[in-house]
Amino acid sequence: MRFRMTLILVSAMVMVCQPSATKEKPKTPSTVLLLTSPRKQELLNMKLLVKRGLLKVDGLKLIGIYHSDEYTDYSHAYKWLRNHNPGWMEIRRIKCRLEPDKVIKSNDCSRKFKELFDESDGVIFTGGPDIPPSLYGKKTDLATVIEDPPRHRFEISFLHHLLVGDPKSHTEAFMKKKPYYLVLGICLGMQSMNVAMGGTLIQDIPSEVYGIKNLEQAKSMPADKMHRSISAQLDPAPNVGWGVIHPIKILADKLFSQGFKEVKVLSLHHQAIGELAKGLDVWARSKDGKIIEAVSHHDFHHVYGVQFHPEKRVLYDPLRTYLPHANAHGRNFVTDTMKKDHDATEFLKRFWGLISHCLIKSSVRRHAMVKPVR
Repeated sequence: MRFRMTLILVSAMVMVCQPSATKEKPKTPSTVLLLTSPRKQELLNMKLLVKRGLLKVDGLKLIGIYHSDEYTDYSHAYKWLRNHNPGWMEIRRIKCRLEPDKVIKSNDCSRKFKELFDESDGVIFTGGPDIPPSLYGKKTDLATVIEDPPRHRFEISFLHHLLVGDPKSHTEAFMKKKPYYLVLGICLGMQSMNVAMGGTLIQDIPSEVYGIKNLEQAKSMPADKMHRSISAQLDPAPNVGWGVIHPIKILADKLFSQGFKEVKVLSLHHQAIGELAKGLDVWARSKDGKIIEAVSHHDFHHVYGVQFHPEKRVLYDPLRTYLPHANAHGRNFVTDTMKKDHDATEFLKRFWGLISHCLIKSSVRRHAMVKPVR
């Protein structure tokens, strides 16, 4: 009798421990994307890209990163995260010593960079202020505005570790181990990429490239030669944006740009690549050919830089008020312009489709490299 009772208890326990007939859907492994300078507006940009289905990655986890010495105020970003609690976003303050003379060599941040690289599938270097010319061996032009040197040292050093390495310490580029890792540089991000790899910058397009001496003269330039709003600088007013729409020429067929010869983009910069770094290829230029608008890495095929802005909310939010000049009517001239141009909208759709594809591919490879614990 006692033996029979024990048998019944054991059978009951086995039934409880067995998985139910309805299997749970396996969770999608997280795809980790790093984002530099995670200000509130950058987080909102990423949120809208995901909401609109442009950045389409299941299990996406976004980690905003910045150096502890940066001057930028991230309190608004932290507050927004607390209040809105998007479970797939977080911000990390990276603390490590980074002296100006050790930016493009192994330094106290090297270990932190490697840890971030190992746990992620890609990184987006966002737009921002002018890079100190001392970081690319030049004197500072009067038109250059330096706002946050620690940020530039951090981002350029990270890019150098990713793409170049330090031959003196026998340290190779991180991406030699994961060549499928995604790196996207947007505006300042592309400029930082060029500097990190040994290139230089044009410090002011109107004066250096076109010989313009004042804003009044610059205002009369053709639209295809304007890379940011002169009206916003000369006659600022509420809701007047610094962005402009201008065409770029596509020079090489990428996975997303096949069939495009010229396409309109949102532009917001006064600096650009000067001397192109070795290892970068140009795949788009301004209409007159004088400004490099997009680059890719010769060896690492998931590394892209764009001088224009494909991520800004103003491209995708028609309800936002964004005017070209003080006396303009309407609401958002950027969306009004882009929605009438099939090529422009299709180009952006394909661009983010490629970025999504690269992230997913990188994630699959990273998770395949992780051996399960037995």
